[in-house]
Amino acid sequence: MEGIDEQLYFSPVTDLADAIRSRRVSSLEVVQVCLRRIAHVNPTLNAVVRVAGDAEDQARRADAELAAGVIRGPLHGVPFTIKDSLETAGIVTTAGTTGWADRVPDRDATVVARLKTAGGILLGKTNTPEFTWSDETDNLVYGRTNNPYDPARSPGGSSGGPAAIVAAGGSPFDIGSDTGNSIRAPSHSCGIAGIKPTSGRVPRTGHAPSFRGILESLTHLGPMARRGDDLALLLPIIAGPDGEDPHVPPATLGEPANVDVGALRVAWFTDNGLHTPTVETADAVSAAARAIASTGAVLTQVVPPGLEHAPALWQELVDSDGKAWLKRLLAAAGTPDRGSFATRPYFDLPARRGDELADLVERIDALRSSLLRWFADFDVIVCPVMPRPAVRHGESYQPWFADTYSEVHNLTGWPAAVVRAGTSPDGLPIGVQLVAPPWREDAAVPGQGLHGPGDRVSGGPPGSAGHLVLVLRRRMTFPVVVDILIGLPFLIDMAGNALDLYDTVEWWDDANHLINWAIHTAAIGILLRMTDLPPVARAGLAVGWAATTAILWELGEYVAFVPNSPEAATAYRDTLGDLALGLVGGSIAAAVTAWWPGRREHPTEGG
Repeated sequence: MEGIDEQLYFSPVTDLADAIRSRRVSSLEVVQVCLRRIAHVNPTLNAVVRVAGDAEDQARRADAELAAGVIRGPLHGVPFTIKDSLETAGIVTTAGTTGWADRVPDRDATVVARLKTAGGILLGKTNTPEFTWSDETDNLVYGRTNNPYDPARSPGGSSGGPAAIVAAGGSPFDIGSDTGNSIRAPSHSCGIAGIKPTSGRVPRTGHAPSFRGILESLTHLGPMARRGDDLALLLPIIAGPDGEDPHVPPATLGEPANVDVGALRVAWFTDNGLHTPTVETADAVSAAARAIASTGAVLTQVVPPGLEHAPALWQELVDSDGKAWLKRLLAAAGTPDRGSFATRPYFDLPARRGDELADLVERIDALRSSLLRWFADFDVIVCPVMPRPAVRHGESYQPWFADTYSEVHNLTGWPAAVVRAGTSPDGLPIGVQLVAPPWREDAAVPGQGLHGPGDRVSGGPPGSAGHLVLVLRRRMTFPVVVDILIGLPFLIDMAGNALDLYDTVEWWDDANHLINWAIHTAAIGILLRMTDLPPVARAGLAVGWAATTAILWELGEYVAFVPNSPEAATAYRDTLGDLALGLVGGSIAAAVTAWWPGRREHPTEGG
């Protein structure tokens, strides 16, 4: 059962939807697998704060409809979770605030209703900080959510609950909200894909905070899933006017499959000049840029002029009324004592005068305009999501913490997607951000043309985000490394002959055998790391390969030379010794390259 479970709970949304429609698997099976997975990982993660009681009944209904030839939509029978800042009819929705601890809405948020109409089945609610306002996911109602790669670290905020459970395989997808980085930072921290669409693309009806007020343009709703293909499937379902959110126009949504990646004009940078990223973060962005360049796209390394002013303007805007907007939300919910914000210094900020606020809005619009003019020469920007991987709990409140790469695009309103592209030395995921001009989500959705269905690379949960570095890793890096490793034994052997080491250095023959088989096995170990096999299986195959080739090689030498040797017994012992050295070298290399990769292949699970 566990093998079947793993295939399902790490499957992309697109694959699950197709498997259910074709009746290769039932909706009930998928829902039950997800519920088992949630039960297994959630005690460690605290990502799912409430499970819908009717999920299995809804799955049975979906299977019966399918048997009768009824397909409700592209998500028929596919389960999902939803962030607790979005209203769900008949299910407690708290937005992380104590005043709403028992609030049960009488209708679904627009995005929830649309997902259900498309055939989706709600599994449960995922955690959020109070009114989504934190870079970490913690509140006084449900407590703290942990990162599936390291429970001592944060999954990010505010969509940390959605990101953690999607990364851990408990839910195929979720809908996050993003006012500063709240879809993108958690996607980056948990190694999944997510997109903050263009401001006004998705209605925020039924979300807290709502579409009202001077800050409304900063808040975006968007899907969070395992791959870029999933985002392309989900975004059209939730996008478009709903007759309530007054800021959502009937704008055309392009199809990512129609985008020619090789024809894109790409701007890219690794450092915005405000906060220098870690070396591994910069390397991940550079690798992603090279992968895109391999398709024929034209790349220009440049930081958009004026972008360095955007983070400060964003901060000025959210502080412009002294956080009165947040105080009103708390008061309306009946949450006492400022809730979880009681110790936050920004509650005592003074509000700006009317003329100061008008000047601020004018400066923001001037920057938006200048950046739009600059963007006319490009189709997409590739850059970091955050300067570093997931931080430890509480570190987002430190002075050095910064999200200056993400919040700028809440200010511009441009669509920005995140996809995993690397791994830190600590085994933590590293994402890259793809930013497109307004209404060009089709250019921002990651991975188009760079990976096919089912393609995976090591370093994350099976089926995790459509890694942008796939082309680079599979077409360039690994073959080059493997070629070098395969060639090294011959170079060593030639050097030994040239220097007459076999006759003059007593231990050279044994050392040569040990080194050669270690190098050979390292090559196969690296190749095996490109598969989805678990580490133990990879190590076993690498050792088996080393053993088989060593036996064949040494037996070949024995057959060719030993029978004709005047000292056959001694030669026979030497052959066995060489074989043992080959096996030892191969086993060590297998352990190093295939079983001890220096990174987490899967998120930590349930204790």
